[in-house]
Amino acid sequence: MKALPSNIDKYRKAGCMPVSASCVTWDGPSIPCIDLCKGDTVDVVIYELAKILCDITQNVLDVSTLDFECLVEGGQCPPDTLLETLQLIISQVCLPPVDPPVPPSPIIIAQLPSCLQYIDPDTGDLVTALPIVEYVEYLAQKICDILLSIGSIESVLNSINTQLQI
Repeated sequence: MKALPSNIDKYRKAGCMPVSASCVTWDGPSIPCIDLCKGDTVDVVIYELAKILCDITQNVLDVSTLDFECLVEGGQCPPDTLLETLQLIISQVCLPPVDPPVPPSPIIIAQLPSCLQYIDPDTGDLVTALPIVEYVEYLAQKICDILLSIGSIESVLNSINTQLQI
């Protein structure tokens, strides 16, 4: 907090410093459900709200009555506070899941249509089938090649069209 200037006396009002909670008063309407009246000081308002908070949370935030058997590991003490409880739950939820081992699945082989068959440059063999993952990658590459060719042909056609118009 910043130090107040030495000529603070001119800001004093009835012996109260302007930053004191007992000097700041509520100027709004009275709110009966929380016993807030116009003219109440901030410290009174905080006290009344704290009482209400204590009343509504009585026996709600007491974690000592809860059973943490499924969250607490052997030898670990159960939490005593709400913060410790939340941390325990977060830690439990954030643990990486342990999946049971999955038997290897059979590799699916996709047959290539004749227009997609090719000669392997490394072996010189005709490739007529691929594992499904490689097949999907191969199809994606072919689609990209076709799109690039179409773009190139459109460019040539536009150029020829421009020359004809001239």
